[in-house]
Formats: sequence, C-alpha cells, structure tokens
Amino acid sequence: MQNIVRTGLLFDFYEKLLTEKQRTVLGFYLNDDYSLAEISEKIKISRQAVHDLIKRTTLKLEDFEKKLSLCEKMNQNRILHKEIISSLKSSDLDSVEKKLEQILEG
Repeated sequence: MQNIVRTGLLFDFYEKLLTEKQRTVLGFYLNDDYSLAEISEKIKISRQAVHDLIKRTTLKLEDFEKKLSLCEKMNQNRILHKEIISSLKSSDLDSVEKKLEQILEG
C-alpha cells in the first residue's frame, strides 16, 4: 500500500516526463484503480505487457526522483514549514530566520 502511495506521489510530480502510453497506463492503474486486466482490455495489450509497463514506469519515476529530488524537497519544506509555525508561536524569531534561509537555499 505504501508503495502505491509513493508511486502516486511521484506520478503527480513527474507525470509530464513520461510518454503518453506510460501516463495513460499508470493513470488508469493509480488514479482510476483499474486492474491489469481492465487496462489490458482498454488499450489492447496483454496483461503481462501492462504489468511490465507499470513496473518499468515505476522504476523510471524512482529514477527521476533520485536525480531531481522534488518529492524529497517538498517533504523537507513541509517539515520546515511546521517548525517555522512552531517557532513563530513561541516568538523564536532567530529560529524562524534560520529555517527560512534553509528553504531559500533549497
């Protein structure tokens, strides 16, 4: 389950970098919750080909993340955002400044 969620998140980030066929198949699988058989029937390829395409595309998404780290940077910024809110509530402005610098340095 956690793997599907991660793949869905990576798909949201890197969808435009995929081919049309990869986007279509992974979109059916992740967003529309189609089974491999349903996708196979819909796009007229074998169930095994659908499985292989999903597996290869998922590996490609992981490779994009390894190279670009957009998902990781978003997660880091979320953590920093929470820390900034906490620091603001406690009036720790030095901490807020440091956290904002971390975000800007990326």
